[in-house]
Amino acid sequence: MSRFPLLLLLLALPLFAVGTSSVGQDADEETALDPSDANFLYAPEAVAAYEEGVRLAEAGENDQALAAFSAALQMQTDYKEAYVAKGKILLELEDYEAAKKAFRSAIDYDAQSAEAYNGSGEASLEMGTIDIAYNDFLKALDFDRQNAEVLSNIGHIEVNYQNDPVTGIRFLDDAIALNPEDARAHRDRGLAHARLQEFDDATTNLKKAAEIDPGDYENFSTLASIYLAEDKYAEAIEALGQAIEAYEPKKHADLDLFIEGYLQRADARMQLGFEEAETDKAASMAAYEAVIGDAKKILAEYPDRFPYSGLAHYNRGIAERMLGQYGEAIKSLTESIQSVPGGQQPSYLAPAYLRRGICWHYQDYDDLARGDFEQAASINFLDPVPHLWMGLSYANEGDYRKAIVKYNEAISKDPSYALAYVNRGRAYYQLKEYERAITSFNDAIRNEPTNAEHYYKRGICHMQIEEYKKAVNSFRSALLNDPNMAKAQRQMGEAQRKLGNPNLGETYETQAGQ
Repeated sequence: MSRFPLLLLLLALPLFAVGTSSVGQDADEETALDPSDANFLYAPEAVAAYEEGVRLAEAGENDQALAAFSAALQMQTDYKEAYVAKGKILLELEDYEAAKKAFRSAIDYDAQSAEAYNGSGEASLEMGTIDIAYNDFLKALDFDRQNAEVLSNIGHIEVNYQNDPVTGIRFLDDAIALNPEDARAHRDRGLAHARLQEFDDATTNLKKAAEIDPGDYENFSTLASIYLAEDKYAEAIEALGQAIEAYEPKKHADLDLFIEGYLQRADARMQLGFEEAETDKAASMAAYEAVIGDAKKILAEYPDRFPYSGLAHYNRGIAERMLGQYGEAIKSLTESIQSVPGGQQPSYLAPAYLRRGICWHYQDYDDLARGDFEQAASINFLDPVPHLWMGLSYANEGDYRKAIVKYNEAISKDPSYALAYVNRGRAYYQLKEYERAITSFNDAIRNEPTNAEHYYKRGICHMQIEEYKKAVNSFRSALLNDPNMAKAQRQMGEAQRKLGNPNLGETYETQAGQ
C-alpha cells in the first residue's frame, strides 16, 4: 500500500472538520491516531502483529517474533519498522543473508534510515564483506551522527580490519561517550591502544570490557593477548583461564576455539616455566606441571581431534622433558608424532622429532637421537638447530671431527647462529687446535658482541698457547659485559701472574672469591 495518497487524505481531514459539533469529542480524542507515531500510516492489524513481535522479541521468543513480523509485512508490505525488527531477529538467529535482505527492504521504503543501514552493515560484517559493511556504516552515520551503535561499528572496522588504531580510537571515544556500557567498544579501544604500544591504556579498557560483560570470552582472550605482548605470563594465564570459563561451545565447530584456549594457556605456562627457571625453581616446576594438566584435559575429552590432540601430546612432552622426565617425554612426543595422518606436516612435527632426539641424547642414546635430528632436518631443511644437535651428539661420543662437520652445516643454514660457532670452538679446543678454536669464538663474538662467555672461552684458548696479553684482553672484555663473572676474574688473576704482576693477580683472585 502506498503511504503517499493516505498522507494527503489525512492532511485534508482537518479542513472538513471545521465547525463540526463537539458532541462525542472526548471519545474521538481517545481513539485518534497520533501523526508522530510511525504506526500512524499502517493498517491496524499489521500494527497489532508488529507490536506482538516486539513483545515476543523482548521475551526472547525469537522464532515466534520472526513469524509475527513476517505476518505484519504480509499485511503491510511497506512497513519499514517491521523490516528492521525482522532483520534484527535474523541477525540473532545468525541468518545473515536473510537479515541483510530485510534491512535492504527497509531502505527501499526509507532511504534515510540509519538503523536499516546499520543493520545491513552488521549483516555484511558477519558475512565477511567488510568493504560493503563499512560503506553501510558510513551511510548510517550520514543520517545519524549521534548513533552510538554506528560509531562503535565504524571503530570496530578501523581497528580490526583497516589497521588504523588512531582513527578507530576517535570513533570509539565518541561511541563510549554516548554508551559507556558498550563492552565491545572498550575491547576494540583496548586493542587499538595495544597496537600503539600503549599497554596501560589497553589493559584498562580490556578490564572495563570484562567488567561490563564477564560472559564474553573475547574480553578475556584479548586481554590475555595484551599481557602476552608484554611477556606478562602469569597475568595472561589468569585471563585465559577466565576466557575458558566464559566460553561455551554452541556447535561442533566451536570446539576448536575452546581447545585453542587450553593450548594458549599451556603455551603461556610453558613460557612462565622458562622465565622462572633461573630465579624460582619451584614456580618453574609448577608451571610445567600445569602444562601437563592442560594437555591431559584436552586428551581426556578429545583424544583424536587432529591437530589439537597432537599439540597436546607435544606440549606434555616438552613439559616432561623440562621436568627431567625423559622417558615420559619420549612417550608423549612419540604419541604426538604418531597422531599425524599420512601426508600431513603440522607445525609441531619437526620440533617433536627434535625434542624427542634431545631426550634420547640426554639418555646417552645418541644413535637414536641422530635419527630424530635427521628427520627434523628433512622436514625443515633451513633450520640450523637439528644440525647443531647432531654435532652435540657426536661430541657426546667424543667424535669431535664429525661434530665439527655438523656445526659447519648448522652455520651454512644460518651464518649468524652464534651457538654453532661456540660449539665448534669447543670441539677444536678438545682437539687442542686452539688457533681454530679462537677463530670460532671470534665468529661467535661478531654475532653476539655483548656475550661475556664468548670472550671468556677465547681467553682460555689464549692461555693454552701462552698468549697472556691477549688472554688479559679477552677476560677484561668478559668482565666489561659481566662484572660479576667470577671465573673470568680468577683467570684474569692467573694471566696477570703469568705476566709478572702477582699483586694484580692476587687482587683479581680476591675479587673472584668475593
